[in-house]
Amino acid sequence: MTIKKPYISIIALFGVFLATGMTLILATPLSAQPNASTPNPSQYSDLLAQSRAMSPAQRNQALDLFKTGLELWKSGDFASALLAFKQGLDIDPANGPANYYYGDCLQRQGRIASAANYFTRAATLGGASAEAFKAQTALQSIPRAPAAELSEVFLMAQTYAEFAVMDSSIDSVRLHLHYALNCLVGPEGDGFDASHGNPCAHSGIGADAVDERDASKRAALLIAIGQAKHGIADNDIKTAQRDAASVDDAIAKLK
Repeated sequence: MTIKKPYISIIALFGVFLATGMTLILATPLSAQPNASTPNPSQYSDLLAQSRAMSPAQRNQALDLFKTGLELWKSGDFASALLAFKQGLDIDPANGPANYYYGDCLQRQGRIASAANYFTRAATLGGASAEAFKAQTALQSIPRAPAAELSEVFLMAQTYAEFAVMDSSIDSVRLHLHYALNCLVGPEGDGFDASHGNPCAHSGIGADAVDERDASKRAALLIAIGQAKHGIADNDIKTAQRDAASVDDAIAKLK
């Protein structure tokens, strides 16, 4: 008696393999798949809160500025587009596409480190938009800010914060916190006061070049900036000095 061996065609095997493979891919969480991007919008909770708080008039203004910036960008007037996108982001900072185009304008000006942060915001906040995908692609070719230059900025800002802790008058505390803040935010950052100069100008970058792909460092930077602003506004020297100490501690986490 002849026993017939089961016959499985190559085509059938391929079909099983394909179906199983697709099932595994679909069943595997995105975070577990290789090279998967897992942006975390919660690291931008401050930007999201500001955008959610917009009034209808502000929303329309931001949209008009975005449209203006986009037309200027398409025409090749990137300097004017940069300004329009910046004004729009001041109102609606969580606008993913606007962050992408602003980053693109910065990159065209050679401001690579700052461009990387806006691309990160676009990739994180842009959802499934084409600009979010373009931002992810752009980030793959952008290097991080030179560690030596950033360390110099941090050291300078931290030194001024330490001076503020030891100052004997409220005016001196404020002055040194202004110096620290100017280093931290850079010339175009919120809170920069040109009347106090930019002691970190020679470095060519500010601490705003901290790579926002590192959420913990962005959080530390925000704390340092916030405490510096708070100390500058304080009238009580002891409170202002405590704020300066908090700036010092936060900057230590950026190194």
